[in-house]
Amino acid sequence: MDFSVFHEFDYAIFTFFGSIQSVFMNYVANFFTFFGDELFVIPMIIVGLVLVFFKKTRKAGMAVFFAIIVGTLITNVVAKPLFARSRPYIELASDEAYMAWYTFAGAFTEGDKSFPSGHTTGAFEIATALFLTLNKKYSWIFPVIAVGTGLSRIYLMVHFPTDVIGGVIVGVISGVIGYFLMKAVMKAIVKTKFYDFDLIKQIKKDTMAGNDMYIHLGLDSSEFDKRLNKTFSNANIKTSKGLTAIIKAQYEFPDAASLQRELAKAMRSVKGLTYQGSKNKLLEIGYNDLSGVEKAYAQLNRKAKA
Repeated sequence: MDFSVFHEFDYAIFTFFGSIQSVFMNYVANFFTFFGDELFVIPMIIVGLVLVFFKKTRKAGMAVFFAIIVGTLITNVVAKPLFARSRPYIELASDEAYMAWYTFAGAFTEGDKSFPSGHTTGAFEIATALFLTLNKKYSWIFPVIAVGTGLSRIYLMVHFPTDVIGGVIVGVISGVIGYFLMKAVMKAIVKTKFYDFDLIKQIKKDTMAGNDMYIHLGLDSSEFDKRLNKTFSNANIKTSKGLTAIIKAQYEFPDAASLQRELAKAMRSVKGLTYQGSKNKLLEIGYNDLSGVEKAYAQLNRKAKA
């Protein structure tokens, strides 16, 4: 591709950024350019994978992971080798004005080709993925940061403005592709256990101690609070998005055999009852029907107090 047709456009924008250079602006540019650097983008792949293990952040983490993979393949594997555009500090090495701007900005050198801007691609692929998956009340900040990253690459004189425009296009496309790949995966796993898996809840579940009992219910929180507060004494109710509630109560039997006997009776009378016990302590009891839980709870409560 002949990029010379964009020379006047690119140089006019270089001239503008050269006119606003200052020591302060150098710091600002270096701050924003970091959000497209490999030292930021590569760790974000790992961050994306970690976020997948938490239900609230699963979509965002998965979208970011896919977006970075797609953007990296398009930019570094396909576009840069294909277009093989030299950096501006190579093409404009004989231009005194440009070299003065480039030197003042820090005279940074890069090891790859110029089109499209990898930093800009990285910033926009992450920003797009986060903007599409997170709450719009605050996710707008990510595209703003990405714009700052793109402009910083021009200010530092290491990319032609058209390189940055190319990076914006590739980054947005990669973010959108990452978003739809996430949607496809989420649809594929909707009937699997991993769909509702949450690492924090699992850790809490695995580290429950003492003689607390937790009853997990998939009910509307208002109905749950209203009925359970009347039924269960000493209940400590916690809700999450109105879908899951936890009741904490004290249960300890004389010995493990007593616990097993009472649980066996409860399970015979209430189909679908699930539980976890440790020695003579009942750690968890679960049922997906409120009346069933109330029945099992009352039965166990009578035996525990006897």
